[in-house]
Amino acid sequence: MLMKQSIGAWCIAVLFLARAGQPWDNHPNAQAELNNLLKQDETARKAGDNNQRLKVALQIKDLLNDASDAVLLAAGAYSAVKDTAHAFAMLSAYAGLGQAGDNVCTGNNKKFQWLGNNATFTAICAQLQENKNPVSLAKAAFSIPDSAVLPEDIDYDKSSKTFLFTSVLKKKIFRIGWDGRYSVFAASPDPWPMMAIKIDPRRQLVWATEVALHGFKIVPASEWDRSALLCYDLRNGKLIKRIEGPPGTALGDMVLDGNGRPIVSDGTNGGIYRLERDSLGRIDKGDFISPQTMALAADQRHLIVPDYARGIGIFDLTDSSVKWIRNSIAAKCPVNGIDGIYTNGENLFLTQNGVSPEQVKAIRLDKGMNKIIGSTVIEKDTALGDPTHGVVVDGNFYYIANSGWNTVDDSGQFREGAIQSKARVMCYSRTVGAHEK
Repeated sequence: MLMKQSIGAWCIAVLFLARAGQPWDNHPNAQAELNNLLKQDETARKAGDNNQRLKVALQIKDLLNDASDAVLLAAGAYSAVKDTAHAFAMLSAYAGLGQAGDNVCTGNNKKFQWLGNNATFTAICAQLQENKNPVSLAKAAFSIPDSAVLPEDIDYDKSSKTFLFTSVLKKKIFRIGWDGRYSVFAASPDPWPMMAIKIDPRRQLVWATEVALHGFKIVPASEWDRSALLCYDLRNGKLIKRIEGPPGTALGDMVLDGNGRPIVSDGTNGGIYRLERDSLGRIDKGDFISPQTMALAADQRHLIVPDYARGIGIFDLTDSSVKWIRNSIAAKCPVNGIDGIYTNGENLFLTQNGVSPEQVKAIRLDKGMNKIIGSTVIEKDTALGDPTHGVVVDGNFYYIANSGWNTVDDSGQFREGAIQSKARVMCYSRTVGAHEK
């Protein structure tokens, strides 16, 4: 999340994807930069200026560290100016990243329609179709009985041998056992949708976030765009403290540093914040667009930050510098669209609901955390149902598979006709039966 040799080893595809792990130009406000480029693209589109759109598309591709959707954007831009060689190079790279091609190869797609009878295009489309083949290496551990909770994040309490998970629609944290029985652990104090959760077993604390999601009907409009960091007693669910987030933030994801301090990310506005005493201070320099659930590296000096738009950033906690892990054709691995990233020795587990098809993967980085050197697809399916977050327990990776996010609209209401099913918690383990407790 590789390209068949029959498609062609396009030199440019190799070149633009070979810069993994390099600390390229700083972007002190990457989100504003992207918004500006998108406005330029819209202006050029209305003017019918395809050459300008190509220029902008390449800038977007660079800013987004060759994210799979940015590669596809560049392919469309090259196609619009009838640059066949470069269009094929971008499409080959897109296919080589394991992406599906319903938005590329259909006859009514005007961007690529003129390429339809070309043998190279036919081979690319065959690869894109093959990329849709499902993969399933995980087993179901248990299901969440209530199909309307919309679970978001999950962690494991070793002392009670139970999981805690947050619910967006019920606005609560639930405790659930291996048998699927569950009960309320704590409720949002405001109440707002519950998002991130992390357990600090040493201090017997549970850290969580609540977010007044913009547009959600279950939240009063006057409270939209607020969020808070919450601290509960692990033993009884009692709320110990509530820390209001900076105005306008959506603090939806979290990791604990080596001292147990929460570091939370704002996926809407791009900020990363760390708890200092009883306030949240921003620690990034604006390089992120939409940071999601991070992982603390083994050296405890770096955060491995999945940016939904830009890919995987290695964030230095000492000086706030960032270097980027770019997409890898060699590992057939796009690194955008990641909702959460989790460490397990040399392996990183990824939940990706922003690529097509959605997937869960295990990857390995080199010792310097500069590039991907291995990738295994754990689960891949066009009907995976928006996998969200997970947790590593005794070396096994447990993750929420079909969370239900794909069944709700922008107002948090279930779409008409949407099929609501019980969310599954899946387990990936190399040991048969290891997911059973």
